[in-house]
Amino acid sequence: MLRKAMLVRRKKDWAAHMDVLCKDIQKWVSEERGKWSVQASGKKKIEQQEIGTYSLPRLTIKTPGGRIQLEPVGMDLFTGEGRVDFYASPSFRRLLLVDTGKGWKLRTDSGIEWPHKWSKNEFFEVVKAII
Repeated sequence: MLRKAMLVRRKKDWAAHMDVLCKDIQKWVSEERGKWSVQASGKKKIEQQEIGTYSLPRLTIKTPGGRIQLEPVGMDLFTGEGRVDFYASPSFRRLLLVDTGKGWKLRTDSGIEWPHKWSKNEFFEVVKAII
């Protein structure tokens, strides 16, 4: 019973953390004054064996050079507290944004960490780099 209550709380915390991430990105993109756009792309239903089913927001970011899809993967993964993937088009590149419990860290598919701390400026640098 205690374990179930703990998992429910962790899911709520993870969903709240994702909401903050999405709101930050929406704010940052809106500050670009029309050069870029962002829109919510609905919610992704995630099913995890130990954790259960829950839904998290997705975002689509359009830039002059292409599009980024922000796709939640799940929580309590081996890579950290949770993970969100950035998919770029037309390049078909992907970066992983991992919640380490001490902040967000960017990683490549091969596990190499992005050398800079997650921030507004790094968000724009990452998007430009993978498009």
